[in-house]
Amino acid sequence: MKFPKPNELIGDISNVPSEAPKHDSEERKPDLSLIPYDLINEMLLPAYEEGLQEYYRDSWKLGFPVLKLCAAALRHLFAFMFKHEDYDPVAEEKYNIKKHHLGAVMFCCISIYNSLKINPNKFDDRTNF
Repeated sequence: MKFPKPNELIGDISNVPSEAPKHDSEERKPDLSLIPYDLINEMLLPAYEEGLQEYYRDSWKLGFPVLKLCAAALRHLFAFMFKHEDYDPVAEEKYNIKKHHLGAVMFCCISIYNSLKINPNKFDDRTNF
C-alpha cells in the first residue's frame, strides 16, 4: 500500500496564511487593550473598595444626585491641587485604604455618568447658576 505525501493530502499550501485570520477591525469590536488596566486598578479600585466597606457591594450602581458627586469630586481635586495631598487621609484612617485623590475624582466622574444614564430625571439636580 502506498501512502500519499502530506502535500498531496491538502494540495498546494503556498497560499495558506501563517496564522489564523481575525477580523476584529471589520466587525468594529472595541480594542480593550487600549484601556490602562494597571492605572484603573491603582486609581479606581480603592474608591470602589471604600464604598464596599462603607456601604455595600455595587451600591454605586443605584445612582447619586449629581451635585453631591460634583462636590465630592471638587473636594478631592482641591485637596490634590491646593493641599498637595496625593492620598485621602480619611480613607486611610477609617478603612486602611490608600485611595488617591485623583482616583476619587475619577470615581465621581464615572458615577455622575452612570447616574445620568440610569435615571436622569431622578439624579440630575444641576440648576442654572
